[in-house]
Amino acid sequence: MDYKVSRNELGYMEILPKPSASELADFYNKNYFDQGNYYDDITDAERMHKYVSFQEAYALLGKKSGTILDVGCGEGFSLDYFNSKGFEVSGIDFTSDGIDRFFPKLKKNLTTGNIFEVLESWIAAGDKKFDIIMCNNVLEHVTNPIEMLNNIKKMLNPGGMCRFQVPNEYSVLQNYAVEKKIAKKDFWLAPPAHLQYFDKSSLTKTLEHCGYKVNTMLGDFPIDLFLLNKDTNYVENKSVGKNCHFARVEFDNLLAGKNIEDLIAFRKGCAASGIGRNLIAYCQPVK
Repeated sequence: MDYKVSRNELGYMEILPKPSASELADFYNKNYFDQGNYYDDITDAERMHKYVSFQEAYALLGKKSGTILDVGCGEGFSLDYFNSKGFEVSGIDFTSDGIDRFFPKLKKNLTTGNIFEVLESWIAAGDKKFDIIMCNNVLEHVTNPIEMLNNIKKMLNPGGMCRFQVPNEYSVLQNYAVEKKIAKKDFWLAPPAHLQYFDKSSLTKTLEHCGYKVNTMLGDFPIDLFLLNKDTNYVENKSVGKNCHFARVEFDNLLAGKNIEDLIAFRKGCAASGIGRNLIAYCQPVK
């Protein structure tokens, strides 16, 4: 793929030219869907870790019941968690592969298809609204994140809230690793899978541009810290990546298991200092 990286007027970096819908469909069909991305042999610690962010969301969203939609729900751990809390859950994803493998009982709560088309059909019908909408690690993949954000806003009930998560790119740690020549320039670029690259400033500006107020910004475990140690530099030595991943899993599980507020405090600090690997924005439409 021939491309250049350009700064959008809202501050985020984007891949240009954007691939066509057919090119993206071809890419994901060959490299993502039903290709073993949802593996069955996860460890107990990994399974526990998949619920950590939803424990965080339950604590921060301020709603203990209602309707919730996960846009790009993947394996369905969010649906399972909030279903156990008594929410009415719905999910959208391009494929049912993840749900089929992990939570087949929740397949009735899943709508499969192109996310844009599903949302647009629901908006046109006007018969679906949600109290909470989550969109985790989706905005970086789509060709038009502004349209996605605007459509999600239309699906919210009055007083509704959102959780958006995106990778934190061009971060303090990434730029430092490149500056110190311990990682190659732009090692985080991954087109055509990732088409947008946000940091805290550009994510905030983009959300505000689309009519959202950011209530809380978090950053999750700064796994790029491992780049600073030559023995754990997973960019230069991919064989150590799995151990770095498990260290992150154990750390998050430790804090969440002790007190979810401790994990939230840690994640607030990671966002404030710009070092979290992913950015998480809790927000709601401006009245």
